[in-house]
Amino acid sequence: MTPATRTRGQKVNLSDLAGDPDLDDGRGHYALATDGGGRPIRLTQLALNPFNKRVLGAHPEAITELAESLRANGQLQPCAIVTRAAFRRAFPDDDAQLGRATFVQVTGARRYLAAQQLRWDSLEAVIKDDLASSPLRFLSATAAENLDRRDFDPVEEAEQVQLVVAAAGSGQAAAEHLQRSPGWISQRLNLLKLAPELHAALRAGDIPLRDVRTLHTLDPAGQLAALRRFTAVNRRRTAGAETERETASTSPRQPAERPTPAARAIHRLGGTPDKIAAALRAELTPHEVEQLVHHLADATVGNA
Repeated sequence: MTPATRTRGQKVNLSDLAGDPDLDDGRGHYALATDGGGRPIRLTQLALNPFNKRVLGAHPEAITELAESLRANGQLQPCAIVTRAAFRRAFPDDDAQLGRATFVQVTGARRYLAAQQLRWDSLEAVIKDDLASSPLRFLSATAAENLDRRDFDPVEEAEQVQLVVAAAGSGQAAAEHLQRSPGWISQRLNLLKLAPELHAALRAGDIPLRDVRTLHTLDPAGQLAALRRFTAVNRRRTAGAETERETASTSPRQPAERPTPAARAIHRLGGTPDKIAAALRAELTPHEVEQLVHHLADATVGNA
């Protein structure tokens, strides 16, 4: 699907965007890549997306793991980027923070850091200036890159959604652009009303999202009291689980029951009635099959 055929509210599919072939060499000269993919863009020409709310330094091990993957397999998917001129038209007040970069990344921030770790000079990228046709378009594309990732923590998610809501003008409009329900949008925005201590617990995974969804209705003191209660309950659960593990490790183990000859035979014959029947028909004569059916029928009647 080309950008021209996307309708308002339709979720941005970045895998589609990365496959579009219109490329810029950084000097305003557009060309087609021979394979329909990206072309090398020097890291020194790239600026990280200033509206990406992912805390990139929070999980350095993930960057190292990605770097090892890039070293072993190469870059399997190009980054989506926009020209500085396109970004400036959408965000004139944010141009200064780009330094001397020629392009701004929409996707691929972690690939950028991994490439730096490998001391690569460049990354494969495609120019998608359509993504900067408006602030809402750019912010929606940035959110789409992150919201489907399992390692995007709830606070990062909420901050990313907040940017889209501000650009869209309402939670309803943001929900349409992100293909989420209005309730989902409201839940994420409510997370931003929580105390910093709860944000830290959410980021660390010490408290599940389901346990904080209504805490925004409390004042800061009430939120902290709820956090203390949850922490105490969690500690008791952890202590109980450790006690159970210690008990299990010191209890004598019961020898595992050995399967009966009949169970082993059933497994070898396929395990299900139809497979067992097919296997037996292949091995027995019709008369023997008839006898087997007779014996099984007698056993069934006897157990009724």
